Amino acid sequence: MKRPASPSMQPKPEQVKAIQEAVFPLVESQLDPRYFLVDAVFEKEAGYWYLRVYADLKEGSISISECEAISRSLDPVLETFPLLADVAYSLEVSSPGLFRPLKTVREFTFYQGEPVRITGSIESKNKKKAAKALPSELPTVAEGILTGFDETRKVVTLRDSKTTKDFEVCLQDEQAVYLNPVIRFPEEEDHASLSSAIDPL
Repeated sequence: MKRPASPSMQPKPEQVKAIQEAVFPLVESQLDPRYFLVDAVFEKEAGYWYLRVYADLKEGSISISECEAISRSLDPVLETFPLLADVAYSLEVSSPGLFRPLKTVREFTFYQGEPVRITGSIESKNKKKAAKALPSELPTVAEGILTGFDETRKVVTLRDSKTTKDFEVCLQDEQAVYLNPVIRFPEEEDHASLSSAIDPL
């Protein structure tokens, strides 16, 4: 892992473009087949450069220790990558999280079968506050099981969990699609197991 760049050590615009175009296929080629590369971006934040890798497990949810293992495996490869040889940056590997919208066709394909929530924009006089709103604060346009995505028409196909029927939602400019997992707390699982165990015949 390289140290963060100081404000005086900035790559040129053409370098940034070349790195951004090359970094995704490079990282993807190094990942264990168990993982799915959601995105890899080279970006500037508060005067520092970061190579941010977002990955997920093809089965289950990725853990912090697995992200650390991916980071260790990428370090020697990135250290010898010519486009990054003279660039100071920090490598960050993490899950895409619940607060990152699905962006690409490959993401929509990978997450098919998962519950998602389509959100709209907040009507607010304070535009800055509305722009920083968390997905949980945004109004729900629709939700269901993701079954398809048409990039050309910008149409998301969802399955209603109650009726099991598919329906389409045409995405508007300010709408976004987020994963919407069902979160169960340990005490709820224990209660469900206990209920099942004592359920009379």
